[in-house]
Amino acid sequence: MPSPVNFVVALPAEAKPVVAFFQLKRLAPHGDFPVYRSGSVSLVVSGIGKAAAAAATEFLHGLDSAQDKPIWINLGIAGHRDLPTGEALLAHSVTDAASGCQWRPPLMVDLPLRTMSLITVDQPTFDYGQPGAFDMEASGFLPTARRFTRPELVHCFKIVSDNQHSPARAINGKRVSAWIAQQQHTLALLLQYLNDVRATL
Repeated sequence: MPSPVNFVVALPAEAKPVVAFFQLKRLAPHGDFPVYRSGSVSLVVSGIGKAAAAAATEFLHGLDSAQDKPIWINLGIAGHRDLPTGEALLAHSVTDAASGCQWRPPLMVDLPLRTMSLITVDQPTFDYGQPGAFDMEASGFLPTARRFTRPELVHCFKIVSDNQHSPARAINGKRVSAWIAQQQHTLALLLQYLNDVRATL
């Protein structure tokens, strides 16, 4: 992977397929967050919630603050009222439900990937009352990561984990890892796109 790539995930089950795909190795424990790395690819496991995601993003940046225009990806699960579980999404907007603050990650060309608004909530939601997908980390991750690179290189890649027919209570780690593993080709396409974008900046 020629470009520096930093993944921020909330759960060990989300990390597992990424660690396997990129053959990442856990660094010797230091600090509050597990970190995995191989070459130019790093991953940090933040725990659940936007505050944890923001802190883990800053922590990972601090381990290698000299990176040149790194790519940052918040990878994880999200709920959606209608979409089937296992479908991959890329956020074209991120809204913090508590504050109403919104960010729009720049997308410079069409991708073979569904894009959607992403709403970050402080507690799990089960009514899917607004259009879009729901997560608990993106609004902490996105503005933090943008401090460390170009906004074109900061994105939220989510896998649908629950909907009105398959509630969040049914989620388990094995299913989460399997859904993400099934989208590894899509993730590779996204990273190739971001590599190409980075070359133009």
